[in-house]
Amino acid sequence: MPSNTGTSHVYGIERHTLCLTALNDPQTNRFALATLGITEPAEIHIVDFDSDDALLSSRVYKHAWGIRSLTSVPWDPALLVATDSSGNSAPQILKIPEDGSEGMEQIATLPQTSPDYTAHTVVAHPSTHCKDIAVVLLPSSAAGVVIYDLGQPGSPVVKYSIGGAGARSLHHMEDIEALAFHPTAS
Repeated sequence: MPSNTGTSHVYGIERHTLCLTALNDPQTNRFALATLGITEPAEIHIVDFDSDDALLSSRVYKHAWGIRSLTSVPWDPALLVATDSSGNSAPQILKIPEDGSEGMEQIATLPQTSPDYTAHTVVAHPSTHCKDIAVVLLPSSAAGVVIYDLGQPGSPVVKYSIGGAGARSLHHMEDIEALAFHPTAS
């Protein structure tokens, strides 16, 4: 009986990295990771894996600030939403350039709902038909989730927000998705 011996591939990076996301492109094995920019300039790496030829390739983009949380959006594999590692900026929507640019294009900034909160984690609705983004806000004593609708004219707009006890224990992605995208189920 033949056995399949798997091979592993490693993408090495020597910078402080906190987030990794698969890019929602069914034609490729592509993911993005972002550095914190603690001791070096911040970067976003787009990594492609060719499983047929077992090759890894990457493009590295400079970024103005370190990134704490990064997500791709199902409706456009060229878009990313990122939160600032320092918490000083509102989450940004970034576009992966198709040309040889060194940086990503900032498409929009999500409106901040309160200066007392830090945008901690960002999650995109898993459907290609729904263009909602959830942002988990801290401090943990008054945590909340803000849902932004990116599919409406004048986007991004705040669709609704959730706060209080239900939002305080958002440590797992499933919990965030359940509360943000199915609020009656939580």
